[in-house]
Amino acid sequence: MIELTLPEFDVHDKSTKDLIILLLLKQHPLSVKQLWYKVNRLFGKNISYQGVYKTVSILLDGEVIKKGEIGYEINLEWVKKVRRFTQSLESSYDRTPYNEVPAVIVS
Repeated sequence: MIELTLPEFDVHDKSTKDLIILLLLKQHPLSVKQLWYKVNRLFGKNISYQGVYKTVSILLDGEVIKKGEIGYEINLEWVKKVRRFTQSLESSYDRTPYNEVPAVIVS
């Protein structure tokens, strides 16, 4: 199964995952404490430290971010995977008429 984590760039009503990714796009590396502070302060959220920590753990498990010596940053391998996937998707849609796209069976 393919699971993509793509952030929404409009910060209104966005998930904690999206906000953490957006913060790390603009500034890195950041510690969990810095992420927690910025999510709450910059985006006007009321998310617990534990909630940010849990979200960071989920992003780490999904290899969206990685832990460096002094904090967390976007995993460039994730960026490359997303780029390859979206290029492949775009390419297949550019070449194949709608009625010829093979059905995908999800079990």
